[in-house]
Amino acid sequence: YKVDGSGNVLEGIKKEISYADDMKAGVVTSIDYDIQMICEKAAENIEKGAVVVMDIKTGEIKACVSRPSYSVSSLEKALDDEDSPLINRVLYPYNAGSVFKLMICQCALESGISDNFTYECTGSIDINGQIFNCHEKDGHGYQDMKAAVSNSCNTYFIELSRKLSVSRLIETAKRLGFGSETRLADNLYGMAGNLPSYDDMKLPAEKANFSFGQGKLSVTPLQVTQMVCAVANNGNMPSARLIEGITYDGINIENRSETVYSEVMTAETAAELQKFMTAAVNENPESNAYSDKVMISAKTSTAQTGVYDDYGNELCHAWASGYFPSYAPQYAVTVMAENGGYGNTAASPVLKEIAENISDRAEK
Repeated sequence: YKVDGSGNVLEGIKKEISYADDMKAGVVTSIDYDIQMICEKAAENIEKGAVVVMDIKTGEIKACVSRPSYSVSSLEKALDDEDSPLINRVLYPYNAGSVFKLMICQCALESGISDNFTYECTGSIDINGQIFNCHEKDGHGYQDMKAAVSNSCNTYFIELSRKLSVSRLIETAKRLGFGSETRLADNLYGMAGNLPSYDDMKLPAEKANFSFGQGKLSVTPLQVTQMVCAVANNGNMPSARLIEGITYDGINIENRSETVYSEVMTAETAAELQKFMTAAVNENPESNAYSDKVMISAKTSTAQTGVYDDYGNELCHAWASGYFPSYAPQYAVTVMAENGGYGNTAASPVLKEIAENISDRAEK
């Protein structure tokens, strides 16, 4: 029978017998069924958001979860759902928050600024008469770059960005793929997100916001995952791959897609960022991404949106993005909970569960 989008039989259409189980030809995706199921289960507590797992060496997307999900048998209901389940949130842009600080570190290190650069966080900083507060109201005190990443200190990164030119900041972000569509296959792209313009960034307040992933900046979970792949892969960022190729017999794959690598940062810079991300989880007693089963390196975000609920509380996107195992990286994972609250409480436990269960599977 032929049916409509809701599964209802179309009247007046002649019945046809098809043998779906015998159809061996089709497109072969890079999705790993077991990893996809692990991620689907881990994401059950995320009302709205995304999870993506990528093979660090090949760029193959092994899992792609967008919440809320929907059933193809009830497309009409999904179209009317105010939570927009038809949007693939892996490919959709959001406020970035502190995961973007990794890009600021890269720009600083490759501009000749040492990771020993130290700044005293007192809890706030004055930028041309506008006060920017750190989440630690009493301040973090003196910090170098590694400590600032671990503590996610906004004032440190505002001060660091003041030492960097607008052109270097934007050029570094573009090199990582931010502000550009992400090609997955012919006619399938992740959205570009938004980079502030040069004119925007000439405003001290916009540059300050940019330094900790706020303001006019928006990025997709897929873009963040590729950045993390580059860090874990010693500066080489693989092209994202969702399609493996085509099969005609269900066995052999033809027209295989090939991974293209871009050297987006030096190996020395990548090594420093690896050190920062590893410390942020494993030297931070408050990190909910810490695991005694597999060593994880990650960075979290609590990205402000400027939108408030009925009680006057600002809605924030919760992010956690990282890779594992830390010293033999295989997978990069990004978890984003839309309006989920704090990254460390809403996203980090999901990342940890995914990393542990994928590692358990590999050991069996």
